[in-house]
This record gives sequence, structure tokens and C-alpha cells, in this order.
Amino acid sequence: MVMELRDRVSILTATVARLTRVRFDQRARPLGLTRPQWQTLTCIFFYEGSTVSQIADMIEVEAITAGRLIDGLEALNLIERRLNPSDRRLRHIHLTPSAEPLMSQLRTLSTETESELYDGLSEGDLAKLETLLGQVRLNLSRSLGRDRRVMEDTGRQTEQAPVGARKKSGSLNERL
Repeated sequence: MVMELRDRVSILTATVARLTRVRFDQRARPLGLTRPQWQTLTCIFFYEGSTVSQIADMIEVEAITAGRLIDGLEALNLIERRLNPSDRRLRHIHLTPSAEPLMSQLRTLSTETESELYDGLSEGDLAKLETLLGQVRLNLSRSLGRDRRVMEDTGRQTEQAPVGARKKSGSLNERL
């Protein structure tokens, strides 16, 4: 039986996603961070001042899971919760100064991993890949009936940033 193009692309997409996670995890392990922790930190870096609920949307987890991740990062003194002056029920999440060296190390890991990942691809190839994957992600979000926000490391937004959050421009590597 011959595998159809859509089947091959689906398998390839899943495999690339898994291998990317595995490789970055290998690089991040010496820093003592889990994938969900570094994803959350990066999200907070780009959207500083977001709420737990907004962060949950961006990293595609339930609010309770994001809350636990934030609790752990707070215990490590990497983030802090600040009260919203106009609504004391809301707390906004910010990086602490002690997170800066770690974010710098994540930048290095990101650069090294991206160099491996995109070796042999031109900027035009990457731009086309971004467009195509963005459309696939949008299709999936729509089919799931979710209005999820996406944290994009390109600094460009296809969806609105969380209300009250300050979106930082530039890629993670440019920002750090």
C-alpha cells in the first residue's frame, strides 16, 4: 500500500515536533528545567503581565496546570505575581531579575537548537514554513472550537495578545 501525501506530511509533522522537543529537552536538562517550565518562562518573557488564565491559553494547557507551573517557578524565584490595582482578584505574572541569567542561557540553547533544526533552509523557506504551519494550526484550533492564543517566537502576531499583557517584539534570540 502506498502512503498518501497527507499521511506522510502528518507523520512527518508529528515526528519533527517530537524530535524538536526531545532535542531541546536534552539541551535544557542541565539547567534543571522541564519543557513546561521553559515554555512558561518564555511565554511570560514575551507577554509579561499576563494572567494565569492567559498563560494557560498561550501554552495550550488548563488553567490549573498553568497555575501549578507558575507556583513552581515562583518557588524558584523566577517569576512573581503582582496584584492588579483595579481588580484585586487578578494577579499579573512577571519575571524576576533572577530569571535574567536563565533566560540568557535559554537564548543560547534556542540558538543552538534552531541552527540544527533549520540547517539548509533559507529565510524564504522558513517564511513559507511559518505560513503553512500557521494555517495548519489555525485549522486545528478552529476544529477544536478553541480561541487559543499563540506565542510566536518571530515577534509577529496572528492573534491578539492577552489583554493587559505587553507583547515584546523580536524573536526570543533577539530579545534576550
